[in-house]
Amino acid sequence: MRGVYRREYTTALAEFRRHIKEAREVHVRGQTLSCVRTSFFSQPFKEAFGRLHQFRCLPSLIAPDGTQTSTHLESAALLLRTQIAVDDPATDETSHALTRALAAAPYTSAYEDVPFTYTEVVNVLRNTPNKSAAGPDLISPVIMKALFRFHPRFFLLLFNASLALGYFPRCWRRARVSFIQKPGRPPERTSSYRPICVSSVFGKTLERLLNGRLQYFLEKRGLVHPRQYGFTRGRSSLLALHALKEHLTRLKINRMPALLMSLDFHGAFDSVWHPLVLRYFRERALPSGLYHLLRTFLEGRSVFLQSHAGQVEANPTLGSPQGSPLSPLLWNVIIDSLLSLSMPPGVLVQAYADDTIIVVPAPSRDALGNLASDVLRRVIRWSRDVKVSLNCDKTFCVLFRHGVGGMERVHPVVRLAPGEPTLQFREHLRVLGVIFDRRLSFFPHADYLRQKVALLASRVATFFAMQRCYVRPTHKLVMYHQVILPALTYGSPVWWSEDHVDCRLQARMITVQRVALLALTRAYRTTSTAALQVLMHAPPIDLELERVNAEFRLFTLRRHIAFGACRFRPSWVADAHQHTAIHPSVPAAVPFMRLTSAQARVASRAAAVHVYTDGSFSSLSAGAAFVVFANPTRVLGVGRFKLTRATSAYTAEVVAFREAVLHALSARYTLPVAFYTGCLSLLQALASQHNAAPHVLDLRVLLRRLSRSVPLHVFHIPGHSGVFGNEVADFLAQRAAVHGHVRSLPLPFRAVRQQLRRETLVLWTARWRETSTRTELFRWVQDVHNLPPYFPPPAPLVTLLTGHGRFPHYFYRFNIMREPRCPCGSYCLDMSHVLHACTITAPFTSRIEPQEAYRAAHYYTILGCPRNRALLIGAVRALSEALPHLP
Repeated sequence: MRGVYRREYTTALAEFRRHIKEAREVHVRGQTLSCVRTSFFSQPFKEAFGRLHQFRCLPSLIAPDGTQTSTHLESAALLLRTQIAVDDPATDETSHALTRALAAAPYTSAYEDVPFTYTEVVNVLRNTPNKSAAGPDLISPVIMKALFRFHPRFFLLLFNASLALGYFPRCWRRARVSFIQKPGRPPERTSSYRPICVSSVFGKTLERLLNGRLQYFLEKRGLVHPRQYGFTRGRSSLLALHALKEHLTRLKINRMPALLMSLDFHGAFDSVWHPLVLRYFRERALPSGLYHLLRTFLEGRSVFLQSHAGQVEANPTLGSPQGSPLSPLLWNVIIDSLLSLSMPPGVLVQAYADDTIIVVPAPSRDALGNLASDVLRRVIRWSRDVKVSLNCDKTFCVLFRHGVGGMERVHPVVRLAPGEPTLQFREHLRVLGVIFDRRLSFFPHADYLRQKVALLASRVATFFAMQRCYVRPTHKLVMYHQVILPALTYGSPVWWSEDHVDCRLQARMITVQRVALLALTRAYRTTSTAALQVLMHAPPIDLELERVNAEFRLFTLRRHIAFGACRFRPSWVADAHQHTAIHPSVPAAVPFMRLTSAQARVASRAAAVHVYTDGSFSSLSAGAAFVVFANPTRVLGVGRFKLTRATSAYTAEVVAFREAVLHALSARYTLPVAFYTGCLSLLQALASQHNAAPHVLDLRVLLRRLSRSVPLHVFHIPGHSGVFGNEVADFLAQRAAVHGHVRSLPLPFRAVRQQLRRETLVLWTARWRETSTRTELFRWVQDVHNLPPYFPPPAPLVTLLTGHGRFPHYFYRFNIMREPRCPCGSYCLDMSHVLHACTITAPFTSRIEPQEAYRAAHYYTILGCPRNRALLIGAVRALSEALPHLP
C-alpha cells in the first residue's frame, strides 16, 4: 500500500507543479502584455535589460579590522562609518587652516541677488519628476505640485525668506540614505555599495533654485573653465573626446610621442571640501544671500537609515550629498584649480566632471618619463591642497609613440619618487566610453562594441521571449533605433575617420550591426547583411556613421559639410551653442492670447499700435510681410521680404514676426504695441519654457527689449477670417515672394536632419540596386525609399523573402541534402518552385489575390495585403512541416 500511495503522491505532485508553472507563465505573460500596452519601455523591458533595482537586505559585511557584522543594523552602521565622509581638522596644514578660518569669518557683499520669482519656482517644479522618491517628511513631488497650485504665495514666501536670511532650514538638511550595490562587486565589501540620499522635496526645490543662481553667477562672470566639459552649458562628452582626439592627431602629425594619463580620484564627489568651496565663491564676490544659503546647506547635515530593527545616523561634514542637484557644480568648483594649475608647455589637462585626463608630450623616452613624473607630482600637491585623494593604483597610462621607435619594449618610468612604484601602462584606455589604443586605430573599441551589442542582442531575445507574439514591427524598430543604434554610433566623430576609413574597422562595424539585426529579425545566419538591413529599415552602418559625423561637424563644430549631394555651410544653419546667460528670475516664456475674428476686430480699434504679420510659402517661393496700423485706416509701416532657403510656412511666419519686432524697436513707439499673427505654432514655441530653439531665444530677447519701453501684447487670430489687417499682411506676403527685401532664417536642426536622412536613403538605394540585384529579397523590394510598415515581418515570412530557411534548395546549397528534391516530388532549384509549382504550398498560394499580379511576379503589390502575407506564412509553415527534421 505504501508504494501505491507513493506513486499517487508523486503523480499528484507532478501535476501540481505543472499547474503552478502554467499559471505562472500565464500570469507573467499577461502582466507583461498589459505593461507593454501602456509603455514599451516599461517593467518587462527594464527587467530584461537588468535595469530593475530590487531592495535587498544588507548582508554580513567585513569591517576594516577583519570582523564581520551579524545583523542588518550593524551592517548599516558600518556602511555609514565607511561611506559617509567626515572632515578631520587634525589633518589640516597651514594653508588648510587659513582656508577654514576664512570660510568661518563673517561675509557681506556689495549687492544682493533678487528674490526668487513665481516663474522660477514653476520651472523648477515642472522639471521635477513625479516619480521621485519622497523624503523623510513623506511629501512626494505630486503632493508638492498640488500644494503649490493651491497656494503659490506661501512657497514664494518660504523660499525667499530662506534667501533673505541666508539660511537653509535644518529639517531639509536631513536625508534618508539607501545603499545600492554596485554591479559586479562582492556583496561582503563595504566599497561595493553606493549611498543614495533622499531628502525633502522642499529642500530639493530650494537646492535647484540655488543651483540655477550659482550656475548663472559662474557663466556671467566667465568662471567656467573652457576645458571642463561636464555639466556645463553647450558642452558635452563628445566635445571632450573630439578635443582629445584632435590634440593626439596633431602630435601624431608632428611625430611627437605622448603619454595619456587617466586620473582616478577616490570618491570625488564625496571629497568636496566645504571650506574651499566657500572660499572660492567668497573671493569672487558671490551675493551674501546666496553665499550663506550655500554655507548653511553644507553644514549641519545628517543622514539616517531606518529599519524594523532600529535606526542609525551619521553627520557628513565632507563631500556633497549623493543625488543633490548641487553636487556637479560643487565638484566643478573644486577641480577648477587643477585645470588652471601651472603646467609645463605642451601639457593638456582636460576634465569631464571627475573624469580627468592629462596628455604629456616629449621627444624621447627619458624626457617623457621625467616630464610625466613632474606633472604627476604637481597633481599630487594639488590633491593635498584641496583634500582630494588620488588613487595611483587606478591611474593608468597609454603610450603613443607616433612612429618613434624604441619605446614599446621599454616604457618611460613615471613615478612620484625614486622609491615609489611606477604607474601602470596599458595597450588601450577607455575615456568617456571610447577606447583609445596606442595606435589610434580604434580596433579595440570596435571589439568592445561587438561585445556590447552581443549582450544587448541576448537581452533583446529575452525581452521578445517574454512578449511572445505581441511584439510588433514598430517595437523592433524602436528597439533598434533607440537602444542599439545610439550605442553603435556613440562617439563616432572620434573613432570613425572623416576622410579615410580603415577597411578592417569597417568590417568590424558591419559585423557588429549584423549581430544586432540577426537578433531582431530572427533570420537565418546565412542571410546577407544587405537583406537584413532592408528588413529592419536600417541603413548600412557606414552611411549611418557618416551622417552622424556630418551632423556633429555642422551643428557642433560649425564646419562646412558635404554628404552625398547635400552641401551645408554653418551660416545656413541655426547655432545651438550661441547662448547668452539669462538670469533665472527673468521669465523665459512669452504669454499670448487667442482671439476670435470678432474679438480681433474690436481690439483693432483700441488706442495702440497694431502690427499684423503673415507668411506665404510654396514649393517655388516664400515671402513674409507685416503691416502696422495706428487705427483701422492709418498705416504706420509696411515690410515685405523675399525668403531664401525657406523650408516651410512656419519659417515664413517666423521671419515676418521677427522683422515686425525689429521694426517696432527701431520706430520707438510710445503707445502700447500689439502683435497679431495666425501662426499658433510660433506663439506656442514662445510660450513654452522648454523650447530652446535659437530663433525662439532670439525672439524672446527682442520682445524683452521692447517690453522695457512700451506695454506689449501678443495675440493669435484665425487666418483668412475677415480681419482687415491680417488680410492686408497676407496680400503683401504673397507679393513679397516675388518682389521684396531678401531675408533668410537659419535652417532648423530638424529640417537639416530630414534632408540628411533623405540623402542617406538615396545613397542606400543606389548601393542596394548596384550590389544586391541577385538576392532573393530584391525580387520583392527594389526601392528602399518606401519600405513597407510591416517590416520587419514575422520569422516565417523573413525566410520566404530572403530564401534562407527550411527549403529544399537551401538545404542542398549547404550540403544538408543530397539533392534538392521537394516533398511534393519535384525538384526545387529556387524559390520559384515554392511560390508557383509546389503542390504543398498551392492550397495557400492559389488564394493570393490578385492572381494576375502574383503570376507576373509583382511581389511588392502582393505583400501590401495582410491576407496575402498570412497565406504566404501558411505556405512556408506547410512546406516546413513536410520537410524532414535535418541536423
